[in-house]
Amino acid sequence: MACWPGVMTQCDGQDGIAQVGATASKLAWKKTDLKRGGASKTMEFQAVAQYLGSLEENPELRWKDHLGVDFITTPYRMLCCFPVTARRICEKAAPGVYAYSICRACLGDLTFESFLQKNIAERRASQIVNLSGGFCTRFERYRDELVASECTYIELDLPASQQLKISLAQMAGYTNIGNCHFVEIDYSTDNLQRKLCNECKDF
Repeated sequence: MACWPGVMTQCDGQDGIAQVGATASKLAWKKTDLKRGGASKTMEFQAVAQYLGSLEENPELRWKDHLGVDFITTPYRMLCCFPVTARRICEKAAPGVYAYSICRACLGDLTFESFLQKNIAERRASQIVNLSGGFCTRFERYRDELVASECTYIELDLPASQQLKISLAQMAGYTNIGNCHFVEIDYSTDNLQRKLCNECKDF
């Protein structure tokens, strides 16, 4: 089984990327939204970073997620029409957070690819559990590899976050939603182990 949190706590890299992880969460995650049952702001911020990262001219910064744009919600779409300005605003609001977001996303891709390739080579079906997946698009970007590996993809996140993600994915015409499992979890009240054992045991 491969299991990693959508929000990573450490990331080695340049320009002090490791120090900005906490800043990113504080910037994008609003407790008031969660109390109202709203979706996490962290995943909305990450969707913008995904899109801007796919436009980077520098190949060391460019992220290959061409689907991130499908998850940019209305308040941020206008801003993303001006990517250079959007990056400057992100950097001014929270120095290093944009680079951190790209860094953790690229690391996640490498981990995901390596695990899938190993399972394909060994012909061994496994489970992939993505905690707090947010607007992660790997379930669609790696759909062919997931099928070839016969791995089961399970993603857990807040109810409102999952509902918003599935709605936007359906609007974008994604075809792999039915082959993956999106489980709703309230981390403040649900027990992760019981949630996995009770609702994911048949996957």
